[in-house]
Amino acid sequence: MILNYKEAINKYGSDYKLKKLLKEKQIYQVSKGLYSSEEFPNETAIICKKYNNVVITLFSALEYYDLTNYYAEKPSILTLENAFHISQFDVNQYFTNRKYFEVGINTVRIDGVSCKIMDKERLLLEVIRYQTKIPYEEYRHILGSYLKIKNELDYNKLYKYTEIFKEKKKLIKTLENIMIGWRGWN
Repeated sequence: MILNYKEAINKYGSDYKLKKLLKEKQIYQVSKGLYSSEEFPNETAIICKKYNNVVITLFSALEYYDLTNYYAEKPSILTLENAFHISQFDVNQYFTNRKYFEVGINTVRIDGVSCKIMDKERLLLEVIRYQTKIPYEEYRHILGSYLKIKNELDYNKLYKYTEIFKEKKKLIKTLENIMIGWRGWN
């Protein structure tokens, strides 16, 4: 579990006790003002705790939903276009405006931390939108994973989301192909 300073003081009783536990390595300072009982907690959870207005996206979200076999070397996060660049952590940070930022967001718990993450439907649209930035074989694998769960997807939600994006025609054409299923992709 990751705690901020105030939560750590409430849990351990005082700043003195917190420093003592740190010295004894019973808890660890994982970032300025953040503490964990684990020496190396999930980095995405740390980022979610430190920055409350980030959304887990692309490879990090695909990994969370087990839709890829690609291991993300650094967390992929989405922030508002006017947000500061997150330089404290090595992340793939994507910027967007509020119109796109709030579409298709769920909340999940990662290592006890509440994190915003794109739902599977919005994530599929992001995969299609960022197709050129994803290695071809991995793109095929991701779409193959989506084919396996296509009956779990909410297609009304998908089409509603496409209405928001300027790449609407490309998104709809690709989605229709996924619903039908490509030969050799299963």
